[in-house]
Amino acid sequence: MNSVVGSLVYVKVRRVTEIFPPRLRKLWKNWELRAMVLTSLSLQIILISLGKSRKRNSRIWIRIVLWCAYLMADWIATVALGVILDNLGNVVEEIGKDGRLDPDVELTAFWAPFLLLHLGGPDTITAYSLEDNELWLRHLLGLGVETAVALYIFIMAWTGSRFSILSIPMLCAGIIKYGERTWALRSASNEEFRASMVTPADPGPNYAKFMQEYSLKQYEGFQVIAEEINEVHVPVDDSSIQNGSQNAPQLHIAYDFLQVFKRLFVDLILGVDDLERSRSFFSKLDTDTDTGTRTKKAFELIEMELGFVYDMLYTKARLLHSRGGWILRFISFSCTCAVLVSFSLADHKQCSIVNLIITYLLSCAAILLEVCAVLLLLSSDWTALWCHKHSACQKLISHFQLRKPPRWSNSMAQFSALSFYFKDKPMICGGILKILCFDKVLEKYHYTEYMTVSDDLKKLIFDHLKGISKDSSKVATDIRDIISRRGSRVLGEYAALEWSVKVDFDQSILIWHIATYLCHMEDHAETRQIPGKECGGSSIRLDHPETQETPEKKYGESSIRLDHPETRETPEKKYGESSIRLDHPQTQVTPENKYGESSIRLDQSETPEKKYGESNIRLDHPETQETPEKNYEELSIMLSRYMLYLLVMRPFMLPVGIGMIRFLDTQAELIRFFEEYKSTSDGNTTSQSGGSKNICSWVNEWCFNTTKKFNGDESKACKMLMKVNTIVEPIKVKGDRSKSVLFEGCRLASQLQEVKEKKWEIISNVWVEMLAYAASQCRGSYHAQQLRRGGEFLSHVWLLMAHLGLTEQFQISQGHARVKLVVE
Repeated sequence: MNSVVGSLVYVKVRRVTEIFPPRLRKLWKNWELRAMVLTSLSLQIILISLGKSRKRNSRIWIRIVLWCAYLMADWIATVALGVILDNLGNVVEEIGKDGRLDPDVELTAFWAPFLLLHLGGPDTITAYSLEDNELWLRHLLGLGVETAVALYIFIMAWTGSRFSILSIPMLCAGIIKYGERTWALRSASNEEFRASMVTPADPGPNYAKFMQEYSLKQYEGFQVIAEEINEVHVPVDDSSIQNGSQNAPQLHIAYDFLQVFKRLFVDLILGVDDLERSRSFFSKLDTDTDTGTRTKKAFELIEMELGFVYDMLYTKARLLHSRGGWILRFISFSCTCAVLVSFSLADHKQCSIVNLIITYLLSCAAILLEVCAVLLLLSSDWTALWCHKHSACQKLISHFQLRKPPRWSNSMAQFSALSFYFKDKPMICGGILKILCFDKVLEKYHYTEYMTVSDDLKKLIFDHLKGISKDSSKVATDIRDIISRRGSRVLGEYAALEWSVKVDFDQSILIWHIATYLCHMEDHAETRQIPGKECGGSSIRLDHPETQETPEKKYGESSIRLDHPETRETPEKKYGESSIRLDHPQTQVTPENKYGESSIRLDQSETPEKKYGESNIRLDHPETQETPEKNYEELSIMLSRYMLYLLVMRPFMLPVGIGMIRFLDTQAELIRFFEEYKSTSDGNTTSQSGGSKNICSWVNEWCFNTTKKFNGDESKACKMLMKVNTIVEPIKVKGDRSKSVLFEGCRLASQLQEVKEKKWEIISNVWVEMLAYAASQCRGSYHAQQLRRGGEFLSHVWLLMAHLGLTEQFQISQGHARVKLVVE
């Protein structure tokens, strides 16, 4: 409705152009409607192109472009309809002596059904967010108003010519498309989505009849006893569960589970039979596959289910994959093709060339967009599921299917507190953004990075959750108690560390994040190995007096040479990578290091390929292998940064708390700590600038903002923090006015350093429990919201936990009781 009002306002404001010269007014009059129609068509192309990609891409620029296109598309089409209607309002002036309408005016009126088609939107995106689904009534009103406007234009421009006749099928196609969108929005609204899952009403056993018989027997003088029947538990029917290696059976399983677990997205509960059936499936995975395949199948199943949920909430998939949807699509496509063919055969001699070109563009683009939509439809998981049930059509459809893209981004965000505090990556034009009050928001995105979710991380999480699920099924324990153990289960044997998980959850995340980072830096202190500023890369310094740093540094990369005459450094260095050679002539530096890693070798063997964020130093024998503890360290850092990302960027997905206040207070205390250190260490140093700023420094601060908060390396910073004596609890000294947890993190790091064996295994498992707790406490609607942002790894963990029975949304009751009358 806002679009309708906006179009009317725009039509009135058009009269302001009268202040411009006649030539500009004429140009504006000729191209105003043309520009709007072409813009509307361009927006449709953007929506169909990016609408599907946001499902598997977490880049923010896609969301920004899509958001702008989504909001502008309806407004532009509505305003264009208003302009056509306003032009037809002056139809008396356009009619000639013979009473016929000018061909160009008649042709522009023919554009109205195409604009109605644009208002229907592409199949790949009906709602930008879940809130748009709740506005389906507004779109229904818009459907009525815009259809009425298009019909009014059709009647006003009716001359009985071929253009007027061709408007009829296009109006049918436009109304169908707009109606499809409105129906999709309504079916995805929270109320309708929940109503579609409500089971038929069940009155239960006839209590009144039972008690009537009970009273009658008593009245007859019998002694009546209501004896409960112990029913034999019937195993859950899991015949539909298949463990085939083909994709279609997996889709079939995912769709079957979806019919049950989609209730979680609208906060409905599940039955005990659903729990048994799901656990039965995963128990079969244990016996039929190895560990890696089991984890892969489990997470693939979750991906498929979340993909189906995305399609139901944000696209027209539910309608299009029904019988009625196919019929409507056939009608709209046939109408569009018929109009293009008929228009091509019509006489266009009296029409403007520009208007003819635009009309051909609208017709051809409408057909091409329909063809693209059909190809995407045939390549979807919904079609693969249908083909599994109708194998006869599978071979034919496979010829038209496109390459299947990933079902989600398969990435997890990373946010490092120390990197953010130290301002390691200052923003360009930070001073200007600060004036515009955009600096705080954009700065968080600037320090957010993404990395692929590794198979090792999935295996760690799946095995941990599987163990908890088995323990809960063997012991009658309250499920709330099980999933609320956010680290205490792992720290049972380490009582001295339990204080760190008994505080508020947001406080616990910050404490463990700081401690994890400090432990990582402390473990590599002897070799001066420092994690990279950008994406987990490394910078290494082994400061010998003869060590020299090469000036040829790339962005995010350092190259250091400890120059022996025979030392050589390989030139094939990658982004974010550093390499050091303490070269014997036979010493080799492997070039296969991945993004953001470093490797030092004093041997003659070739190190295996490293993963993102990994750093490794080997001063050992060639046969030395990487220990599992090293892998736990990498996974701990990944989880630590991801949980902090949720705390800073997605606080609504975590339990209610004051996480952002704690984060900012911790930042303030850290900055004060290093400023005091700097003032102490630089007490005898005088400023070279003499206390005044020149033009260059001012421009650098306000236009480029490239000044770091801390100019030393992070290794030195971490050493300074670890030297602080934390025997006395910080809260006893500072009180609770400031919510900073900086030195609580230092205290925990010192305690963890005393755990010599399996330290990183403990840390990684604590993070897994925190991740599981956060997932279980997040509402289903928030998980559904994240599907439009490329998916959130937390949502996958949440749904996996539900399949393993680790959720509070299971109904524990055993169904109807069974009682019989015993008459004596």
